[in-house]
Amino acid sequence: MSWGDKKAIDFAVKALLDGKVGIGDTDTVPGLFAACTALGVAQLNAIKGRSDKPYLVLLGSRDALSSFIKQPNSIQIEKLMENFWPGPLTLVLEAQEDIPSYLQSRQGGIAIRIPERPWIRELAIGCGGVLSTSANLGGKPTPEILEEVDPQIAQMASFILCDDGEKHHNKPSTILDVTGNQIRVIREGAISIKELEALMGVPFIR
Repeated sequence: MSWGDKKAIDFAVKALLDGKVGIGDTDTVPGLFAACTALGVAQLNAIKGRSDKPYLVLLGSRDALSSFIKQPNSIQIEKLMENFWPGPLTLVLEAQEDIPSYLQSRQGGIAIRIPERPWIRELAIGCGGVLSTSANLGGKPTPEILEEVDPQIAQMASFILCDDGEKHHNKPSTILDVTGNQIRVIREGAISIKELEALMGVPFIR
């Protein structure tokens, strides 16, 4: 199925809300998708073979942030959002008190990204947020294109959505933890830390 087909997105939304998982091209590397539920987390854990850290949440717009995070009180956070959202930057922000524990870290952070692709944002809007992670088995290389996704994973998905050859980043998103007084690097990915530090004018904690 193609991301460009509205019916395909509607099908994907229903599948995720029905407790299934999917695979699709993203603006970074191919991703696994699941609903923001305990079942969704359990399904991704089973596929990835992990349970040690939460998954990032894709949102359709900044309007949805208030349902997941406390109001950012930092000019630095606002600057990152303004310059790199939508885009391949994931921010770990302070979770709302009522966010389930399976969506946040032990420190109370939740990883959020607003993707570049409008159709992925449509999926996120339809589901009220979507859990996402790279489409690889635990410990295996991250695929750069859908054709590299392990057939074992593909068999577990209720849908596979392709973007008809649109150019995307061949690295996962860069992840920054902005819950503290200083910005901490969790992972360098599609956006270089050098570029981010140049914009912010301060060094990050590695």
